[in-house]
Amino acid sequence: MDKKNFLREQYLDVLASGAHVCERWRLAFENFYDDLIDATPTNASRRFLMYRDPDIGFEPGNVEWHFRRSPGRAPAKVTATAKKSKATAKAKKASAATKARRQETLRREAERQKEERRRMIADQYLQWEEKRLRVPR
Repeated sequence: MDKKNFLREQYLDVLASGAHVCERWRLAFENFYDDLIDATPTNASRRFLMYRDPDIGFEPGNVEWHFRRSPGRAPAKVTATAKKSKATAKAKKASAATKARRQETLRREAERQKEERRRMIADQYLQWEEKRLRVPR
Protein backbone atom coordinates (compact mmCIF):
# COMPACT_ATOMS: atom_id res chain seq x y z
CA MET A 1 0.00 0.00 0.00
CA ASP A 2 1.41 3.42 -0.87
CA LYS A 3 1.73 6.24 1.64
CA LYS A 4 -1.18 8.26 0.26
CA ASN A 5 -3.65 5.39 0.64
CA PHE A 6 -2.25 4.55 4.06
CA LEU A 7 -2.64 8.17 5.17
CA ARG A 8 -6.17 8.28 3.72
CA GLU A 9 -7.11 5.29 5.92
CA GLN A 10 -5.48 6.95 8.93
CA TYR A 11 -7.33 10.19 8.16
CA LEU A 12 -10.68 8.41 8.15
CA ASP A 13 -9.77 6.61 11.40
CA VAL A 14 -8.76 9.90 13.03
CA LEU A 15 -12.01 11.60 12.00
CA ALA A 16 -14.06 8.63 13.22
CA SER A 17 -12.17 8.39 16.54
CA GLY A 18 -14.36 10.94 18.30
CA ALA A 19 -11.28 12.76 19.62
CA HIS A 20 -10.62 16.43 18.92
CA VAL A 21 -9.19 16.99 15.42
CA CYS A 22 -7.77 20.39 14.51
CA GLU A 23 -9.81 22.52 12.13
CA ARG A 24 -7.12 22.42 9.44
CA TRP A 25 -7.24 18.62 9.27
CA ARG A 26 -11.04 18.45 9.44
CA LEU A 27 -11.29 20.78 6.45
CA ALA A 28 -9.36 18.64 3.97
CA PHE A 29 -7.40 15.42 3.62
CA GLU A 30 -4.77 17.35 1.64
CA ASN A 31 -3.87 19.39 4.75
CA PHE A 32 -3.52 16.19 6.79
CA TYR A 33 -1.46 14.63 4.00
CA ASP A 34 0.84 17.68 3.64
CA ASP A 35 1.51 17.78 7.39
CA LEU A 36 2.26 14.06 7.79
CA ILE A 37 3.72 12.78 4.52
CA ASP A 38 7.32 13.39 5.63
CA ALA A 39 6.72 11.83 9.05
CA THR A 40 4.94 8.74 7.72
CA PRO A 41 7.00 5.56 8.01
CA THR A 42 8.08 3.89 4.79
CA ASN A 43 6.86 0.52 6.03
CA ALA A 44 3.48 1.29 7.54
CA SER A 45 2.45 -2.24 8.50
CA ARG A 46 0.59 -2.50 11.80
CA ARG A 47 0.99 1.22 12.60
CA PHE A 48 -1.60 3.76 13.55
CA LEU A 49 -1.61 7.44 14.40
CA MET A 50 -2.27 8.49 18.00
CA TYR A 51 -2.14 11.81 19.85
CA ARG A 52 0.42 12.48 22.60
CA ASP A 53 -1.66 14.79 24.77
CA PRO A 54 -5.33 13.81 24.97
CA ASP A 55 -6.31 17.36 25.99
CA ILE A 56 -5.04 18.71 22.67
CA GLY A 57 -6.13 15.83 20.42
CA PHE A 58 -5.09 15.30 16.82
CA GLU A 59 -3.12 18.24 15.46
CA PRO A 60 0.34 18.86 14.01
CA GLY A 61 3.05 18.37 16.62
CA ASN A 62 0.85 16.30 18.92
CA VAL A 63 0.79 12.98 17.06
CA GLU A 64 2.98 9.90 16.99
CA TRP A 65 2.95 6.53 15.28
CA HIS A 66 2.15 3.44 17.36
CA PHE A 67 2.48 -0.20 16.43
CA ARG A 68 -0.59 -2.34 16.82
CA ARG A 69 -0.17 -4.70 19.70
CA SER A 70 1.09 -8.19 18.99
CA PRO A 71 0.03 -10.90 21.44
CA GLY A 72 2.23 -10.76 24.53
CA ARG A 73 4.05 -7.54 23.57
CA ALA A 74 3.63 -3.94 24.65
CA PRO A 75 3.06 -1.41 21.87
CA ALA A 76 6.10 0.50 20.66
CA LYS A 77 6.00 4.21 19.90
CA VAL A 78 7.58 5.99 16.98
CA THR A 79 7.45 9.76 17.19
CA ALA A 80 6.06 11.56 14.17
CA THR A 81 7.36 15.03 13.64
CA ALA A 82 4.61 16.61 11.64
CA LYS A 83 4.98 19.87 9.79
CA LYS A 84 3.68 22.71 11.88
CA SER A 85 0.71 24.48 10.45
CA LYS A 86 0.48 28.24 10.27
CA ALA A 87 -2.21 28.11 12.95
CA THR A 88 0.13 26.23 15.30
CA ALA A 89 2.91 28.73 14.63
CA LYS A 90 0.52 31.63 15.30
CA ALA A 91 -0.64 29.98 18.53
CA LYS A 92 2.97 29.59 19.68
CA LYS A 93 3.73 33.23 18.85
CA ALA A 94 0.60 34.33 20.70
CA SER A 95 1.59 32.15 23.65
CA ALA A 96 5.08 33.65 23.69
CA ALA A 97 3.64 37.16 23.51
CA THR A 98 1.24 36.39 26.36
CA LYS A 99 4.10 35.02 28.44
CA ALA A 100 6.20 38.13 27.75
CA ARG A 101 3.28 40.40 28.75
CA ARG A 102 2.77 38.37 31.94
CA GLN A 103 6.47 38.63 32.82
CA GLU A 104 6.44 42.39 32.16
CA THR A 105 3.36 42.78 34.36
CA LEU A 106 5.02 40.80 37.16
CA ARG A 107 8.19 42.90 36.83
CA ARG A 108 6.18 46.14 37.04
CA GLU A 109 4.25 44.85 40.05
CA ALA A 110 7.51 43.94 41.82
CA GLU A 111 8.88 47.44 41.09
CA ARG A 112 5.66 49.03 42.39
CA GLN A 113 5.82 47.00 45.61
CA LYS A 114 9.49 47.88 46.06
CA GLU A 115 8.74 51.61 45.64
CA GLU A 116 5.79 51.35 48.03
CA ARG A 117 7.98 49.70 50.66
CA ARG A 118 10.67 52.36 50.18
CA ARG A 119 8.09 55.11 50.76
CA MET A 120 6.75 53.36 53.84
CA ILE A 121 10.27 53.10 55.33
CA ALA A 122 10.95 56.77 54.50
CA ASP A 123 7.67 57.80 56.22
CA GLN A 124 8.53 55.73 59.29
CA TYR A 125 11.96 57.35 59.42
CA LEU A 126 10.43 60.86 59.24
CA GLN A 127 7.95 60.02 62.02
CA TRP A 128 10.79 58.69 64.16
CA GLU A 129 12.85 61.87 63.54
CA GLU A 130 9.88 64.11 64.45
CA LYS A 131 9.32 62.13 67.63
CA ARG A 132 13.00 62.26 68.53
CA LEU A 133 13.17 66.01 68.03
CA ARG A 134 10.03 66.61 70.21
CA VAL A 135 11.31 64.65 73.18
CA PRO A 136 12.98 67.04 75.69
CA ARG A 137 16.42 66.06 76.94
